[in-house]
Amino acid sequence: MSNKNISNQVGIGERLRAYRRGKGLNGNDFAMLCGLSQGALSGLETGKSYPSAETIISLLAHTDIDIKWLLTGKMSEKNLDNNFLNKVGNWLSDETKNDSRVEIWFQYEFEEKFPKFKKWLQAKENSEAEEGYPPAYKVA
Repeated sequence: MSNKNISNQVGIGERLRAYRRGKGLNGNDFAMLCGLSQGALSGLETGKSYPSAETIISLLAHTDIDIKWLLTGKMSEKNLDNNFLNKVGNWLSDETKNDSRVEIWFQYEFEEKFPKFKKWLQAKENSEAEEGYPPAYKVA
């Protein structure tokens, strides 16, 4: 095995571990979520094994991991936008959690100024509605 392959294995493993930890999941919970054994996940995260096509498909099917980021460490433009919009949504929620009038005003202003935010918010609310969760924000 070449050194290039070894360094790629370590990079993927480190990114996978960072993703898992960023989601606040322990190894066992993340492995179960993705349909992997604890040992298989450990091997991936430590760089002792390289993910098969089936493993990558399973990771992508059960998480919101960006394939380009997993394999190269670089985010696709779509996920960079989603990352930014998630941060904006979280900030908006934190800033307005105590006053619904401020929340409505902020959200209206964001939607008027940033059409991408409005589309993202609608998609998020639709996704949450499909999962049975109440929408995060409601505009009167």
